[in-house]
Amino acid sequence: MDASRTTLSEGGEMAYKTRDNPETDTHQAQYDWATSDSLSTTVVSTIATVAGKEPTELKPLFDQLDRDALDALFQPTDDALRVGGQVAFILDDYQVTVHANGKIVSQDANETSSLLTIEDSNGK
Repeated sequence: MDASRTTLSEGGEMAYKTRDNPETDTHQAQYDWATSDSLSTTVVSTIATVAGKEPTELKPLFDQLDRDALDALFQPTDDALRVGGQVAFILDDYQVTVHANGKIVSQDANETSSLLTIEDSNGK
């Protein structure tokens, strides 16, 4: 059964919504491009919420990838959202996949080694 939870950013704006699926042990969040929070900040906040920790208690995101690059990778262009591509990495024992449309999917990682994959809209 899907459990839904809405999380607000510090400023009271809707930064992302989360949805948990206990059957598959996955957690999904949808980033809202209209907020002032960056995508990378939202990824960290999402994983902190899932892990039941404060964001400062997580391993630093910059140990896995460049935060500015993640923010720029899927930034909308010419008032249009990006439609394809994804990046996956391990953050604090969670495998995280960020999609171009702002969807953030996480689940417990079964391995402790670093994983980084990038896929463009052509699936490469």
